Amino acid sequence: MEFKKELDQMLSYIPILEQMGVHVVEFDKDTVITKVPKKGNTNHLGTIYAGVIFSLAEFTGVPLMYPKLKNEVLYIMKDMSIRYRRPATTDLTVTATFTDKDATFCRAELEKEGKVDFLVEMEVKDETGEVVALTKNLYHLRKA
Repeated sequence: MEFKKELDQMLSYIPILEQMGVHVVEFDKDTVITKVPKKGNTNHLGTIYAGVIFSLAEFTGVPLMYPKLKNEVLYIMKDMSIRYRRPATTDLTVTATFTDKDATFCRAELEKEGKVDFLVEMEVKDETGEVVALTKNLYHLRKA
């Protein structure tokens, strides 16, 4: 994984993510897949705690945009909505994409305005591929 060192560093900035076991399982040109284990992250019902699901999806946006924008910007979560669809009873993954077209749009807005808001929609899935939550993550990007 080309940006392994940077990804590990991102996680180290937020110790609770490391404690939850959040990690990046796949990382390529346009896509990032993050994962969190069920073990250690359950609530009183034996399902994954809602805050863990939220945190997994929230974090996923930063490594998603990093390869294309690197240290050119500061990444700030501006707004996030989550719709829980079913109880999560297995390890979870989130897959998100950020294309070259997305990066070009962000760079143009950053150059023109010095900032840009960018929406990333994500699906949180269990091990069977069932969607357990849907998120809309609005990231506020500013020139570094």
